[in-house]
Amino acid sequence: MVIVDADRRVRRDLAELVALAPGVFVVGSVGTAEEAVAAVGATGPDVVVVDPDLPEVELGLTLVDRLRADRPELRVVVMSCSGAVEAPALAHGADTFVPKNGQPVVLLDAIFGRDRGARG
Repeated sequence: MVIVDADRRVRRDLAELVALAPGVFVVGSVGTAEEAVAAVGATGPDVVVVDPDLPEVELGLTLVDRLRADRPELRVVVMSCSGAVEAPALAHGADTFVPKNGQPVVLLDAIFGRDRGARG
């Protein structure tokens, strides 16, 4: 799994959370869209968790487009504080949306594909 979030603390906390789940390994933790593309290309993860609030791209949704175009089989989980991002994220090809303030089990379910996302 690759974690993409502009906030280093969020990335660290997410990595610690998913480390508790058997079978989930964080192979990359990055803060920009370009770093995300490089990390996904270098590590070949099954899942990427993206906060679309990235400094260099509007809503980070162009990153979702690019990841989906480069690796259609990649599971893309969009996680944000803003529920207004959910519909646009799904329209851009995200598999599912998870609120940042949600329960940890919701994120883990999304990572494992046990959610009700649009592409789930």
